Amino acid sequence: MGGGCGSEGSDGAEGRLTMALVKTERCESCDAVYGENHRITTAKPSKESLAAMLLGTLPERATDGCIIASASTPRCQHGHSSWLITAKELTI
Repeated sequence: MGGGCGSEGSDGAEGRLTMALVKTERCESCDAVYGENHRITTAKPSKESLAAMLLGTLPERATDGCIIASASTPRCQHGHSSWLITAKELTI
């Protein structure tokens, strides 16, 4: 008549263990837990490189070095912001 995991309780109902899954994955680029702010893992590009990214003569890069695939999504597949956005935030 114990109420342990998987045993029958005093009311005859089978005891059940309920577990919650918690997402604890980490960014493979900067090791931040998802939901935290990503850490910058590459050196800040020069003003000339940022200008070339803006003009499209250099591929746009994220703060972890990934190439940004689309101008409509200013983040890489890991969630890091484009240097164009980050540099603007750093200067404000």
